[in-house]
Amino acid sequence: MLAAAQILIANGRYADARKVLDKLAGDTPNDPEVQFLLGLLDIQDKAYDSAVHHFRSILVKYPRELRVRLELARALFLEGNYLNAERQFRFARSGKIPASTVEIIDRYLAVIRQQKFFTYDLSVGIAPDTNINVAPAIRTVTLYGIPFELSDQARQHSGVGLITDIKLVLAPRLSRRSKLLIGAEIYRAQYGDTAFDDMTVTGYIGPKLTYRRWEFDILGTLSRRWYGDRVYVTTPGGALDATYYFSARAGLTGTLSVGQTNFAQNSWQTGPNVTGGLQAFFTLTSASEIRGFISMGHQDAKLGAYAYNQFVLGTVYTRELSHGITASVMPSYSVIAYEAPLAAFNAKRLDRAISAQISLLDRGINISGFTPKISYSHTINMSNIPVYGYHRDRIAIYLTKNF
Repeated sequence: MLAAAQILIANGRYADARKVLDKLAGDTPNDPEVQFLLGLLDIQDKAYDSAVHHFRSILVKYPRELRVRLELARALFLEGNYLNAERQFRFARSGKIPASTVEIIDRYLAVIRQQKFFTYDLSVGIAPDTNINVAPAIRTVTLYGIPFELSDQARQHSGVGLITDIKLVLAPRLSRRSKLLIGAEIYRAQYGDTAFDDMTVTGYIGPKLTYRRWEFDILGTLSRRWYGDRVYVTTPGGALDATYYFSARAGLTGTLSVGQTNFAQNSWQTGPNVTGGLQAFFTLTSASEIRGFISMGHQDAKLGAYAYNQFVLGTVYTRELSHGITASVMPSYSVIAYEAPLAAFNAKRLDRAISAQISLLDRGINISGFTPKISYSHTINMSNIPVYGYHRDRIAIYLTKNF
């Protein structure tokens, strides 16, 4: 019956082929060959969402099936989901495929870079956290040579937060090589004690220029953070991102951002900031990729004790495993060096932080279009002033959806 369905498809008798495949799917619903052919029929019928479902159900068990990944990428492209289509094409591009197929994939990727799109990601979940206020566990601190006992509010607190994370990007075309990027990000962590509630809203707008191997984003940005439901900091600014693609599998992005950090509660911290960085990305195999990043920045302030230089180094490794699991590991290291001593401690503050995060996403589970994700992060901040040193463990359990 499977061979008969293949012959019917080859001869353009799609309705008859679907009847045969529907019967086979009823008898053997998990047969990958049946699911694959149903996906091809769905593409023919322009039922792209159903086609994506069929192809993904195969990749859950067989993540290295290149032909299935190519068809998934094509279905996502035809559906208009260009960001996910690009990711799947890059995975497929790293496999052992004929030169003619490589050429076709490269054409798809070139078209994707020029397309308009609208995407949004939504994640909701809970996050048990051992240190929601990023505070020390010590009980006393020495100020001006005199020991003082820290209040409960100033010491480490644990709690469980309700997390909401929303990202929206709209990119209408302006011309053949340019688009207008309009984006917003909203993050909120809400706890039983509102004194520790944390929310950040960021918006940006500007042109995106696309060439054969280059992309440029020129953006105006505005960010505001609330802490304890009070305005904490507002940062207007701008950013320039430039990406060069060495090939369809590898690229390098350089970033430069400038802004004015305005602190609502302590104006002595207010001042201009500048940050520059590099990020390299490479698709290793048909089911894995790696990214590395490095950045350096300077935050100025009215009072020198609040001005600092920052250095960050890290990497992200992502791999699609069997059974629909996508795993990622992200270690990082950062240094913050302040420019002048704090009067109370008579020392220039110097912080070194080591952090690692592990995340697991299970595409084998689908709850009304949402996929479960769990992540664990551990951070150790080592400071030469003990009151600023801390340990933090955080688990986040999400339901996430990408549109």
